[in-house]
Amino acid sequence: MKKKFVFFLFSPLFLYPKEISFLEKGKNACFILQKSYPESIKNCSDEFLILSDDRKILLYDSLLKRDIESMASNPDVLSVFYFPYNQGIKNDAGRARLYPLLEITYGKTKKEVQKNLKKLDFLGQTLFFNIKNGAYNAFQKIILKLKKLIQKKPELKKYLLPAAGTFSYRKISGTDRYSAHSFGIAVDLNVKYSDYWLWHKDWEKQTYSYPVEIVKIFESEGFIWGGRWEHFDTMHFEYRPEFQKKD
Repeated sequence: MKKKFVFFLFSPLFLYPKEISFLEKGKNACFILQKSYPESIKNCSDEFLILSDDRKILLYDSLLKRDIESMASNPDVLSVFYFPYNQGIKNDAGRARLYPLLEITYGKTKKEVQKNLKKLDFLGQTLFFNIKNGAYNAFQKIILKLKKLIQKKPELKKYLLPAAGTFSYRKISGTDRYSAHSFGIAVDLNVKYSDYWLWHKDWEKQTYSYPVEIVKIFESEGFIWGGRWEHFDTMHFEYRPEFQKKD
């Protein structure tokens, strides 16, 4: 009699304790994302994040290397929160993006995204931002706070204007991944008073400063700041409500 072997592609029963811990973190990440993207995420199963169009994203991929390039290129749900944001240590928290989630939320194509863009007045400069999932409203609140800030500290206005832009349908340099600007959910402020890791040969040793008041205003409304990244981009602010601290 021939023996039959049954192979399980995935089951929590066959995971090591460390992997079970990662799977649990993946589940927790899914629940956080579901609260932040309620119209886009249908459910969190034992293995997958399930989008409203029934596409699935694996909670935890045991074969995925836990470096930023691997997680940014082929992220599981755990990748989104693998690095803690704003914990006093520079890392690349937020650079791993779940593109199926962004597409279903903000637009799958350039035309779809453009239909979701709305004009706003950024301190006298016209910009466009995505109206979906609270992004536009959050940016409007930020503008009001920035107006009050520069009334008290007019010297900070130079960091804001002219803004380099918001919507730009393009891929991140040197990758096949679309920038957050492609979805109309990011803004680059004044390039003249910013810093970017690719501008420096020894970027790991580079130090920089940026007004903490501006950073706190953006972060208070669900934006993350590229200046907190190991691969820093101090002009960049991106709407990622899943990272917003809840009171």
